[in-house]
Amino acid sequence: KAPTCTEEGNIAYTHCSVCGENFDAEGNKLEKLTIDALGHNYTDGTCANCGEADPDAEQPGEVVEKTVTTKIADYATANGWINETKHASLKIDDVITVNVSGGQYTGNFYTSNQSWRVYQNETPSIVLEAADGATIVSVKITYSNKNSGVLTWNGTNVKTNTVVEVNAPSATFSVGNTGTKTNGQARITKIEVTLKKETTSNQTLQLFYMCNGETAKAG
Repeated sequence: KAPTCTEEGNIAYTHCSVCGENFDAEGNKLEKLTIDALGHNYTDGTCANCGEADPDAEQPGEVVEKTVTTKIADYATANGWINETKHASLKIDDVITVNVSGGQYTGNFYTSNQSWRVYQNETPSIVLEAADGATIVSVKITYSNKNSGVLTWNGTNVKTNTVVEVNAPSATFSVGNTGTKTNGQARITKIEVTLKKETTSNQTLQLFYMCNGETAKAG
């Protein structure tokens, strides 16, 4: 019989009662009478040989969630940011991009506290966007302030290290003030984003897992 993915196959042979050897139809002596099992050949979640589902593959339609983080100090070092230079965007990974806009100083990087700064009096916007059909589940921004500056989201003040539930493809923050000043600052030092995506193929899932080397989980 022919071999399968999990079972050995048999070779057709003739046994010689005189010499005790086994031969195939062409008269060649056989040292082995079995054919090794093929083993599964998984492609896109199924075995190309037998059609069995890959037990280790996430199935299409499953929602995968992961958390990615960038520290401004590390990002600045890796990307050659220099003190008092303006940077309008950064990429946390292949899915999440952060863009800042405002006036002359918003988006400046300073080595004094390794921060990416945004200024209230420049009416800034900090926009996080998810690519490839992913959804931003939540955002947590670590920052220090000056002149009572505070990050805001949908008109609500957001203290440092506060988890903001988003559940949308993008999220926009700005800078307000906890007092009466109009020149507040938010000095961002770390951004953490949890995102999710419904997989449409095994390849999409693998790409999503690979982004930034972060751990993902199915849910």
